Amino acid sequence: MMLVLLVISFLLEGIFSVMVPMNGFLCPLFTIVCLIGIYPYFKRYENTYWKVCVITGVCYDIIYMNTLLVYAGLFLATCYFASILYRFFQYRICNSLLIVLLSILVYRVIGFLLLVITGVIPFSTTKLLDSIISSLFVNLIYSVLLYGVLELFRRQKKIILQR
Repeated sequence: MMLVLLVISFLLEGIFSVMVPMNGFLCPLFTIVCLIGIYPYFKRYENTYWKVCVITGVCYDIIYMNTLLVYAGLFLATCYFASILYRFFQYRICNSLLIVLLSILVYRVIGFLLLVITGVIPFSTTKLLDSIISSLFVNLIYSVLLYGVLELFRRQKKIILQR
């Protein structure tokens, strides 16, 4: 079920990106939001989760970005940051939104710094803030929807999430 949600998020991000202009206010990061959201369900199988993060990142690199291993590393770093946060917070909607918010912040900052270091774009604080703000709105809404689907699945399967 979790992998199906991940594939749907991956495809939905591509569809949404085509329908909405890239420099618009709504910038989807559905794949990374889904990876962050499904972490509590993989807590017992963390090695599998990290493999899923890397494989998803490689697919994201190849299909959407035409790079290799850049987004795999970025996804892995962001999900590792989220896993650290999940150690301190219980899996609740407010905590989940906070973790997604902070993870998007980390994802955007690391991605922006990589682009600056490689010389693709010049450093600009306003561009960084614009990219963060444009990511938050639609991704927090998606996070709420994803949380609802995951909670429905958890209750249906009677899964007990460990802290």
